[in-house]
Amino acid sequence: MDKVTIQMDNPAINRRYDLLPPRDLDLGLHVAGVGTRSVPRQAPYQVHEKGAPFQWHNGRVLSSYGLVYLSGGEGTFQTQSHNGLRIKAGDMLVLTPNEWHDYAPDPDVGWQEYWVLFGGSQAAIFAQRLACLGSTPLLRPSLPEPLLHLFGEMLRVAENKPAYFDVILSGLVLQFLAYNLRCLQKANDMHVECREAVIKAKQYLKVNLHTQVDMLGLASGLGISYRHFRRVFKASTGVAPQQYLLNLRINFAKRLLEEKVAGIKEVACLAGFEDPYYFSRIFHRKTGTSPSQWRQSA
Repeated sequence: MDKVTIQMDNPAINRRYDLLPPRDLDLGLHVAGVGTRSVPRQAPYQVHEKGAPFQWHNGRVLSSYGLVYLSGGEGTFQTQSHNGLRIKAGDMLVLTPNEWHDYAPDPDVGWQEYWVLFGGSQAAIFAQRLACLGSTPLLRPSLPEPLLHLFGEMLRVAENKPAYFDVILSGLVLQFLAYNLRCLQKANDMHVECREAVIKAKQYLKVNLHTQVDMLGLASGLGISYRHFRRVFKASTGVAPQQYLLNLRINFAKRLLEEKVAGIKEVACLAGFEDPYYFSRIFHRKTGTSPSQWRQSA
């Protein structure tokens, strides 16, 4: 196992360990390399592999899987199938064997990265599970502390080489992959729950547009806080819940006015407006015309 330092940086901060696959045990999962690199602002993103400088703007192709975690800074990431992805602190890059990729920090920002390369018969299974849970080769684990702890352990084991260090590293990378799968699955589950909550809320508002809706009570009945409910509802519909309800009421009022079966005051009441004057102001603001003009033009 060779320790290679980055010549342009402080080797106490930047460490790289290239590891050989285990020779005696077929563990199904092994670590091929692990390291950390800190890139200051305005520093060229260049490393030395096998003594030769490697320029990242040309990209590269790996023979193993890789995960790169950014604990600070920001930059860009691209692969054969995904171009120009913006990445920032907290993002995890997923690298696939035999696929060209390129990434680098913004010169004005720099970054801090941790990385691990792994392979083996079980590596593809875990990588496929990660891919099934994500739409891009980017993950965003919810809590970075366990990841940084595992990276620290992998770096320590790779440097000290205790007995059966390859087995220990295999166990650590397995924990690492399992944690990422758990974070991504939890995020997907939360997304599904939020999507279902929005669907239920939209149905409730449509049925109860003529009544005074308690938005706080609606969110509580859906099992989420109002702040979170408002955020996911707006992300899904483009408007806040109250504005969505207001739009439903105005659209309902339009239909009643076009049918010409009720007066303005009655239309306002049926559409959930207690004050007909307020209804007229809102209707004009939303449509650019008054309720009476809308009915006459229908």
